[in-house]
Amino acid sequence: MEQIKRERNNSVNIYDNNKKQKIQADTNCLPKEVITCFEDLSNELIYEIFELLDCHHVYQAFYSLNTRFYNLITNSTLPIEVNLSSISKSTFQRYNQDIILPNKHRIHSLHLSNPCLYDDISSPIHILPEFLYLKTLSLDDIESNCLQYVIPILVSLPCLSSLSISSADNVQNKNSIYSQTIRLASLKYCSLSLKGSDNNELSLPTVDKHSPIEHLIIKHGLSNNQLYSLLSYVPQLRRLYIYNIRKYYTLCKQIHPSTCLNSKKSHLQSVQHLQIDDANETIDCKYYFPNVTTLTLENSLSCTRKLITSNLNHIIPLKQLTKLVIKSRYLSLTKLIEVLRFTPHILTLIFESILLYRVNYNCIQQNETFQLVSNTNMITNVTLKQTCNLDKIQLLVALFPRIQHLTIDHDMKDLQSTVRFLLKKTNQNTSQLCSIRLLSTRESWLTRLRTFIESETLITDYKLKKINTDIHLWW
Repeated sequence: MEQIKRERNNSVNIYDNNKKQKIQADTNCLPKEVITCFEDLSNELIYEIFELLDCHHVYQAFYSLNTRFYNLITNSTLPIEVNLSSISKSTFQRYNQDIILPNKHRIHSLHLSNPCLYDDISSPIHILPEFLYLKTLSLDDIESNCLQYVIPILVSLPCLSSLSISSADNVQNKNSIYSQTIRLASLKYCSLSLKGSDNNELSLPTVDKHSPIEHLIIKHGLSNNQLYSLLSYVPQLRRLYIYNIRKYYTLCKQIHPSTCLNSKKSHLQSVQHLQIDDANETIDCKYYFPNVTTLTLENSLSCTRKLITSNLNHIIPLKQLTKLVIKSRYLSLTKLIEVLRFTPHILTLIFESILLYRVNYNCIQQNETFQLVSNTNMITNVTLKQTCNLDKIQLLVALFPRIQHLTIDHDMKDLQSTVRFLLKKTNQNTSQLCSIRLLSTRESWLTRLRTFIESETLITDYKLKKINTDIHLWW
């Protein structure tokens, strides 16, 4: 599993390096005074630069810049990768009208993860059969009723070779998903994460042709009998990952050294998620985790400055981290800021618990390190799983001014003031925020929240929906 990821990454790196070398070679051939102006680059070179960028970023930066760049984008034949995971409702409508709909024949990859987008009337999910050259499809947080609609139409995508699905709610009939997935004629890579228990025996219909799947990932519960039955339909399988095979590692107090995993090897290449339960285990740790991208600081961890500035950096590449999970009740805001100072590429931050006690909200925002982290961090997705009041939310929004998605557990009594603050148009710290998820809500909250938003005209074009006990707001 890890080998394929490294090989794939190496291939991408080689491709990108070749691109960069070619661009560098081309620019070296230009007069020095010319290359100082981006617009003087040739169309061919600009297209090569566009290939290295996210299509949506190209659209935002260049589509309305001038006639030349407008024509370059609209007349391009480059394949398009569409990622709609971090996009506001208004931006999506423009992007959909200007790029997606006119270029359905160029779209090779499509990624959706916003629960509110699936049932939007303009969603690409409703015109999937028209993406005839689609090779990669990723559907995260999709509701089971929408999934039941999507799966049967995948057979109309002749080029689909990669499929990733994670459900937002319980899937009642997983057999149907399995049976229709293995029939896809070009599918090589398949990743499924379907919520809900399924104790039924796997019963798949007899098919004339075996599935071409070579790489299979199952991230939900599967009995041995179900697994064996499924594997009988994928004879071309070369790589298999089942959710309960560990790809994480926990550093904890060693009570029984003879049973500890630490005796295997010094470099644990397969580990992508490191959990630290005991700070002492990071001191003089003999093991290095070069591929870790997710770090969890456990509840019993007492986080010291030395752990942050020295010990952690000796066991993981801090600048490589993209996700941080805080479970420690002893991690103060000051120490959290110190952690973030050395992990500049964190995109997702999850608080399982958050105290922020004895914090002077006004004073700490004047702190030099606070301002440094606020100006430089790249965090766009923040989750607060414990009930959090408005003061704490205001402080965290000031610390993470590029936030796009906020998930919070909140009391109804403070909900209106919190929503008013987050949707306030003059608030610069929330200018990029486009979705809010409220955890563990009651049935009446949906109506009350809609009434409040419309009565104060906080936003006009928005989507509000409830999945299980959570409310999703997207604008």
